[in-house]
Amino acid sequence: MPQPLVQAVATNVPGPRIPLYVLGRRMTALHPYVPIGNSVRISIAILSYLDTVSFGVTADHDAVPDLDVLVQGIQRALAELSQIRPAEPPVRRS
Repeated sequence: MPQPLVQAVATNVPGPRIPLYVLGRRMTALHPYVPIGNSVRISIAILSYLDTVSFGVTADHDAVPDLDVLVQGIQRALAELSQIRPAEPPVRRS
């Protein structure tokens, strides 16, 4: 059912943490894809597989000619996140 107010969709799907095999060969990567349709003009899919996370961005070129700006923003944000050190767990004293 068309929803004219929805123009973008994003989904985060946790994938398998164990290797998958196709015809006896180990899959090295999974690439997410969410199709666009009706009034949706941009879709962003996030999928994990083993120890990696992949992004798939799909858009209607006529509606979003500057999609590269969004993709570059995602890349910059991921680069910033990769520089953050996790917090040290608190020391427990007995």
